[in-house]
Amino acid sequence: RLKKLVSPTELLFQRLKKLVSPTELLFQRLKNLTRLKSEIMDDFSKNRASGLLGLARRAGMLEQGVASTRQALRQGRAKLVWMANDGSEVQKEKIVKLLKHKSIPSVTFGTCTDLGSIFGSDSVVAVAVTNPGMASQMLASLSEKSQLLSPGNQVQVSE
Repeated sequence: RLKKLVSPTELLFQRLKKLVSPTELLFQRLKNLTRLKSEIMDDFSKNRASGLLGLARRAGMLEQGVASTRQALRQGRAKLVWMANDGSEVQKEKIVKLLKHKSIPSVTFGTCTDLGSIFGSDSVVAVAVTNPGMASQMLASLSEKSQLLSPGNQVQVSE
């Protein structure tokens, strides 16, 4: 076998091409750190909110389903409303119409299956939290730093 001889200057030039400037390297690391920090915070917020939903269910502080959620909104018992991302637009619109006339925050979270798993059912489109303390704890768990909160009384939780 014959090896191709590379001059020391060519070798140095090849190695320099592979190097990244310290500023560029720092920028890449900061970008990755920021992205990872927000992803970790989003996961923490989602897990915390799911845990609080489960706790509220066991304590009887939730109304499950569109009809029960609408009834709780009309009666003034609902303090926070959770809706699934993939729920029927017609069903979600029924709730949104009631929310427009009230100052009750709403959260869009996961899928119908995600919400249903909290209740041990196949799918749930909407859930109303009827306890004010639990509702405020849930909203607090969706930290402003998590980039999950959207303007107005709508709160978006990505899946």
